[in-house]
Amino acid sequence: MTSTYSRIRSTGSSLSSRLAAEPGVDSVDPQTTVSMAELAARRALDDAGLSSADVDFLVIGTTSPDVVFPNVGCLLQKRLDIRGCPAFSVEAGTTGFIYALSIADRFIATGQSRCALVIGAETLAAGPGTGGVEKPGDGIAAAGAVVLETAATPGIVSCHLGADHRFANLPTGDIGPDQSANSGNDALIGADRKTVMSAIQHLRASVDEALLRQALSGTEIDWVIARQTDRNLIRETAECLGIATERIILPPEDYVDSAAAVMPLTLDKAIRGGQIKNGDLLLLMALGGAVTWGSALIRM
Repeated sequence: MTSTYSRIRSTGSSLSSRLAAEPGVDSVDPQTTVSMAELAARRALDDAGLSSADVDFLVIGTTSPDVVFPNVGCLLQKRLDIRGCPAFSVEAGTTGFIYALSIADRFIATGQSRCALVIGAETLAAGPGTGGVEKPGDGIAAAGAVVLETAATPGIVSCHLGADHRFANLPTGDIGPDQSANSGNDALIGADRKTVMSAIQHLRASVDEALLRQALSGTEIDWVIARQTDRNLIRETAECLGIATERIILPPEDYVDSAAAVMPLTLDKAIRGGQIKNGDLLLLMALGGAVTWGSALIRM
């Protein structure tokens, strides 16, 4: 039986108007999670020379849905006039995009999809951590999207995911109505350096496993895209893997708090800027509130 793989065909992004100062980067107003996702998705589809009619799978990583029901995937499905295909969102903090990418890759690999939209989108108020509400309206609204399609050779080479509730101050008992998805309370705030370091060790182990399974070494990776507020930790992690620090692509400061949107935003920026080229081997790695982690090896 012929194996089916997936590859990234195109990317797109959208940023809130206060951040979209770069040529070719679109912004939208009013800025909601679904409106940001729509603009990023349309740009990715346009760059691929495709229309929404070509999409047969849609998944969004987000921590800030406009509403809980219908989910953001279904809201975007309506805006793009896509009917019948699976459409849903996943919540895994900054790791959300890698989780979503892994799911879409499996659907293509098993023949259930041929063209998938994978998006990370957020509308977050400023404050201490994802979803903080100290200064509403002064946060970030952003989205990044990729079009994933079938391929004869692996584009998404390997994805490795994990989570451990012990790495954050999760609430005990039932979550009350004042801790709803849209309340702005972040159950992942408060992980100390020791638990973050433990989570980073798990992240590094997932990367080690990915490299081992593909018989690769860190020196063969062309670029690393990582999001971590402590940049020294990322550099140390890369060095332990044998990856040169000049190969690390960190998001601009304005992007760093965009949670599930930060990975695809940074990817899109690096591709459009000519930094990442066809044939390059990428490593995406992220921690989500120090309780989830994920890595993805990608051949462009």
